[in-house]
Amino acid sequence: MDYHLYLGNFRRAARCIGIAVLASFSLSACVYVSKPFTASEAFKKLPAAQEIIVSVTHVVLSDNKDEAKKFWTYNQDVIDSLPENNGYLGHKLRLKLFSGEAWTLTVWDDRDALGQFVFGDVHNTAMFEAMSAVARGRSITASFSVDQVPPSWEDLEKLMDAEGRNLLANSDY
Repeated sequence: MDYHLYLGNFRRAARCIGIAVLASFSLSACVYVSKPFTASEAFKKLPAAQEIIVSVTHVVLSDNKDEAKKFWTYNQDVIDSLPENNGYLGHKLRLKLFSGEAWTLTVWDDRDALGQFVFGDVHNTAMFEAMSAVARGRSITASFSVDQVPPSWEDLEKLMDAEGRNLLANSDY
C-alpha cells in the first residue's frame, strides 16, 4: 500500500473520530438524566382526584467546584431526609449532564407539610451552607390532583417560565 494513501486514510479516520467525540460532548451538555418518580406508600393510597402540593426548584450552580461539591453533598442529605418528613408523598430529580443544572420535584400532602420541610433542620442547614454555590435559582409551588403527578419536566419548565420565583435577591433570573 502506498504510504501517502495510508496516511491520508488514517487522517480522515482520525478526523471523523475527533468530530464524533466533540459532537458527543456538545450533545451531552444538552442531555438531562432523571430517575423515575419515587412515591411514598401514602401517595399510592390517595384517591386520584385529591389535590396535593408539588414544589419544584431549578438551580444552576456557579463554576466554583468546591462550592458545587458542597452543594451536592447537602443536596443528597436533603434527598435522604425526605421520607422522614410528615406529609412527604414523593420526589423526582433531574440533572443536566456536565452543566451544574439541577431540578428537584417534591410532593406533599399540603402547604403546611411543605413549609415544615423547607424550614426544618436538614433543608434549612443545606440552604444556609450551600446556597453560595447557586448562580441562578427559581422555584414554584402548585396544586395538582394525584392523577396528574408527577407532571412532565416539559410542563414544569413551562410553568417555571410563567410563574417561577427567583431564589436569589442578586440575580435577574
